Amino acid sequence: MIKVQANRASKNFQQAATNLNQSCLEGLGDPIFSYWCKFFGENPDEQANSVKLLEPSIYNRLESKATVSKLLKEHNITDVFPATFLTVKEAIAHPSPVNIWFIKPFHLSGGRDIQVVAAADLPHFKLPKFNIVQAGIDNIQLIEGKKFTARIYLLIWNQAVYLFNDGFVIVHAPQYDKESTDYSVQVDHRGYESDESPVIMMLASELAVFVQIMAKAEESTR
Repeated sequence: MIKVQANRASKNFQQAATNLNQSCLEGLGDPIFSYWCKFFGENPDEQANSVKLLEPSIYNRLESKATVSKLLKEHNITDVFPATFLTVKEAIAHPSPVNIWFIKPFHLSGGRDIQVVAAADLPHFKLPKFNIVQAGIDNIQLIEGKKFTARIYLLIWNQAVYLFNDGFVIVHAPQYDKESTDYSVQVDHRGYESDESPVIMMLASELAVFVQIMAKAEESTR
């Protein structure tokens, strides 16, 4: 029977394991499936023979916004990330007009510790250590006039990449203003898990623009 060790999405993985145990894993011994993000600490029960969905030596590189931006530049890929820089000086020299800039820690996710800086204030801004400077994009897709965060799912297995045929979006609470430096307008999507929150979470497939979103996701993945 397959056993699960997970510290993210654990209910989903336990349900998947239950389904597999009921259907197709008879006679395969006692495999251990591990989905353990070490950002939250080490797995105290980790075993050498575990089937690991996350490999730290790989995801630590891909989780770093600085490393990914460098890799994209090395491969001359310009349409996946907004213009990204490691110093304020480089950002100021960017030739295209930018209304706002995002200051983002290399490794944090979920909008944690992101700052929004107006273009006029950037020359006087002191960039914190282990942060990037990323240009704000004006011509973005909105949902009812609000910014949204989207997530898609990829599985990389045996040198092949699989794109899941759905995702989800989290719609911010305030109306969008392209020149606003308000964290709640530009970044904040906390509270989506509460029914009483003005931040709304929904399946990507529920959107009128779902086909366009997935087509862009497939294009970017390739």
